[in-house]
Amino acid sequence: MTDQPGEWSAGTADDLVEDARSLGIKLSPRTVTDYVEVGLLAPPLYHKTTQRGSDRRIYPPEQRRLCYELNAAKLRSPIARVPHRTMIPVVLYVWCMNDTVVPDGQARRALRTWAQSVGINSGPRRRSTANKVVAQFADPAAISGQRRIAEQWIRAGEESRRPDFDNIADALRGRLI
Repeated sequence: MTDQPGEWSAGTADDLVEDARSLGIKLSPRTVTDYVEVGLLAPPLYHKTTQRGSDRRIYPPEQRRLCYELNAAKLRSPIARVPHRTMIPVVLYVWCMNDTVVPDGQARRALRTWAQSVGINSGPRRRSTANKVVAQFADPAAISGQRRIAEQWIRAGEESRRPDFDNIADALRGRLI
């Protein structure tokens, strides 16, 4: 692992990949694109130095350093694999504290990603939640088939984020037949 550079200059996606490699992290240009899509980085700037065509897009020095710091934080994490969306609060904190590093567009994209990912649980966790809800609220006279249907409605509502409360309530009350 090398020391962090003293002065940051603008760089391409390949430069960001090299910065990550200097930390000992495997990062691909596609991952850099993913960082932009979820709001961890701002989109690169258009850069034209020739009459025809354009040069590769570049990231400002602030964004290059932000990418380096995010990767360094992932490296320090006790978790082996840190999902991109878990780093979003860090970017939003930087946006709140210093508005010269994270532009508003990047913060909006990060907030949108965060809002879309909040509440997403794994399959076993959705199943566990559905079991607990049914155990707590189902009519004691409901048969096991009706309880399973209620659990399926709850899981489907959690996955789609559009629960059908009428069907769930009917299933919990035992009025499906």
